[in-house]
Amino acid sequence: YGYLGEFRAPSLGSDTQFTRHEFFYRRYILLEQRPHENLEFQGRLGLSSGDIFASDDYAYSLGGSKTLRAFDTSSFVGNSFVLFNLQYLRPFFDYYPLRGAIFLDIGNAYPSNEKINLGDLKWDVGVGLRLRLKSFVKIDLRVDVSYAYDTGEYKVFAGTKEVF
Repeated sequence: YGYLGEFRAPSLGSDTQFTRHEFFYRRYILLEQRPHENLEFQGRLGLSSGDIFASDDYAYSLGGSKTLRAFDTSSFVGNSFVLFNLQYLRPFFDYYPLRGAIFLDIGNAYPSNEKINLGDLKWDVGVGLRLRLKSFVKIDLRVDVSYAYDTGEYKVFAGTKEVF
C-alpha cells in the first residue's frame, strides 16, 4: 500500500496551485499448487484539486498497457479516478520463465472528486504471456490481448514491464 502526493503553490515558486493525491494497495499472493503461480491485485484512487486542472489539462488519464488494457492510451481523462487490476499468473509446462496471464481491469476517470460514479466503470478482460529473460539484464517481456466489454473491441499491447 502507499500514497503519492504532489503539491504546488505560488508561495513555493510554482506558477500554479494544485494538489494531487494517489492512494494504492497492491497484493501479491503466492499460490501453493506450483512454484511461480500467483494472484495479483491492485486498487488505486486518485483525487486532485486546483486551478491547473480547470483547463484541458487533466490530472489523470486511464487506458493503455498499464491501466485499462483494452482501451487506447488516455481514453479516459479526469481530475479523479478509480482503478482495480486483478491478474492470475501460471507457468507453462513447468518452464517457470514463461507464464500465462488471465486478467481483469476495472476503472474510470471523472471530471471532479465529487462526480465519482462507481456505476460507470469501464472494464476489460484478457489473456497474456510473460517471458523473463534472466540472461539479458533480467528483462520481462509481456504481450496482452484484451477485450473491452463496453465497446466489444480487442486490443493487443506488448511491453517490457509488468502492470504493477
